[in-house]
Amino acid sequence: GLDSLAVVELALRIEGRFGHAVREPGALQTVHDCLRAASGRLAAAAPEQEDAAARLAAQWRDSLRSRPETPLSLPEASSLPLTILRQLRRAPSRPLIADGNQLLSAADFWTRAVALSLYLRRRCGTGGNLGILLPASAAAGICWLAVLLSGNTPVMLNWTTGMRNLRHGLTVAGVRYILCAHALLRRLDMRSLQEAAAAVGADWLLLEDVATSLSPWLRLEAFCRARLSLLGLEACVMPRRMSPHAAILFTSGSSAAPKGVPLTHENILANCRDVAVMFALTSRDVMLAMLPPFHSLGLTGNIVLPLCLGMPVVCHANPTEGARLAGLCRRWRPSLLLAPPSFLDGMLREAQPGDLTSLRLGFVGAEACPQRIYDAFARQTGGGLLCEGYGVTECSPLVCVNLPQEARPGTIGRPLPSVRTAIVTPQAPYQPLPPGQAGLLLVRGPNVFEGYLAADGQAPASPFLMLDGQRWYCTGDLVRADADGHLTFAGRRDRFIKMGGEMISLPQLEAVLRQNLVEEEEQGGPVLAVDAVAEGGQTLLVLYTTLPVTCAQANAVLHAEGFSGLHMLRRVCHLESLPLLGSGKIDYRRLSAQE
Repeated sequence: GLDSLAVVELALRIEGRFGHAVREPGALQTVHDCLRAASGRLAAAAPEQEDAAARLAAQWRDSLRSRPETPLSLPEASSLPLTILRQLRRAPSRPLIADGNQLLSAADFWTRAVALSLYLRRRCGTGGNLGILLPASAAAGICWLAVLLSGNTPVMLNWTTGMRNLRHGLTVAGVRYILCAHALLRRLDMRSLQEAAAAVGADWLLLEDVATSLSPWLRLEAFCRARLSLLGLEACVMPRRMSPHAAILFTSGSSAAPKGVPLTHENILANCRDVAVMFALTSRDVMLAMLPPFHSLGLTGNIVLPLCLGMPVVCHANPTEGARLAGLCRRWRPSLLLAPPSFLDGMLREAQPGDLTSLRLGFVGAEACPQRIYDAFARQTGGGLLCEGYGVTECSPLVCVNLPQEARPGTIGRPLPSVRTAIVTPQAPYQPLPPGQAGLLLVRGPNVFEGYLAADGQAPASPFLMLDGQRWYCTGDLVRADADGHLTFAGRRDRFIKMGGEMISLPQLEAVLRQNLVEEEEQGGPVLAVDAVAEGGQTLLVLYTTLPVTCAQANAVLHAEGFSGLHMLRRVCHLESLPLLGSGKIDYRRLSAQE
């Protein structure tokens, strides 16, 4: 009985509350449909779209079968755009990216990136920071490459952590233009996004509008430059001054606000070279790309690595849509994927028999992978292997990973060839620990960034420390090593957790709730705390408080402050008093026992 506007409002509320996009609001016909949508399990597509995708998939499979199987390798080059150009030049006519109802060859992809780079040079100039707010898609790869070819630096913007953090990121990076798409804005909270951009004076460059505004002369110039560069005249497209940074990404807010992480070309190339050496990837491999490019794993693993290797990619914009992802595997037959276990779990639950049999390797990280997911992946793929790894944004991101020939479930593998690690005591003075003891993980190598962006003229505290006369990046994570060098994740030193691939800062939530719920006269001692508890295989955020506050009231505060659905509390536990340590600080170890 709902009219169309009410159905759209319902779809938007489900997206905002639970974080899953509702692609077809008209599919919400019953309460059961709403429950499936809230869990990311409502999938629908128009018949004509299905037919078009099926035809493209058949063309894709025929092209891959006709190619001889050869090892993939990275060309030598000083920057990522030059590496990609030299790779695409090897076979410009081969299919490169499948995205919805379009299939781009290597030459088509390169030409579109060149055309957009010419537009950006004339519209935005050079030497600036341009924001990119897009999901996993061909458009995201084109925009990232075009920004670099225009002589600017791409800033990968995360809309899932809420408008508060998005505004902060725009300010820290000094973004004045944001590349986005009407299609995405319609799905998200358009008004809040526009307000966030307006607050920092940033203008939108919407790709649909940009495409229609390209003059015939610019299109012709882009075509000629792209073709000449593919023939070997690289100077036709490369900027006079390439940005030293291949991308600026953001941490998920382990402290008060996300920190800007500038990664150089060499940082990301180091990760790509290591992966090429460690894994025997061939011209028959196809990547399923679902991770958003604002995650370093999404940028490096789903965009940069496939482009540098010339590996075909199948894109899907929403990693929480398990049924759609399983359908893509059935149609396009990818052999590799990267995913947090929670997203992979959604695929495995929704997949029909035979959907995933093309997958031979899956790489999981961002959170611990349960044994049941290892077992389900092997069973549904017919013997496929999961390789669990570990990385952080500041390391571009990969630090260590299990190899197929020696994978050990429950561990995060060995360090990459170019990476050096040390395990030390969690507190200063830092002393190396022997195998078997859990300690703080330190990292050195060409993949490690140089330092955070300054915010308001002041850079965040340095994450580096000196050990034995060398500078090491301090991950803040605790690990232990076995006698063979395999690492096992043992927890986090700071109080932040990963949910759905996102880092959530518990102190940040506490600070906002305290600011809005606690009266000045109640500031004499701790009256609230937020902690994460595991129940039924899920991680839930719980508010412990002495205040007469309901869960709805607390979540209303978080929503008003710009936090996303991932940050919402699942329940409130009222206590007479919070357990304290001798220092007066909250004893979080005893907190959950108070329920």
